[in-house]
Amino acid sequence: MGYGRSRENRTHTHNRFVQPLGDVIVSKRMVTKRQLGLIFILLGVGAAAGMFIIDLLQAGQYQGIGPAQQRALILAGISVLLGLTLLPLGDRPA
Repeated sequence: MGYGRSRENRTHTHNRFVQPLGDVIVSKRMVTKRQLGLIFILLGVGAAAGMFIIDLLQAGQYQGIGPAQQRALILAGISVLLGLTLLPLGDRPA
């Protein structure tokens, strides 16, 4: 390695624009599994409510629940179930 610093010296230099990878990955305030569960529940319930609001406004071409709404409601239900399974896991980081 003829030019510059040796490999050992290059890895230990500190630059104010570059943060160590560990500081970037680990946040000061992490989301807990309970909070993540609540987010999934709120998103699922919101999506299901949105599907019924769209149906009430008759924005779709089907009367009642159409095939796309069925799939969206199934995904919303899965989201709620996933959120419910995360709730009892408590305050551990997600």
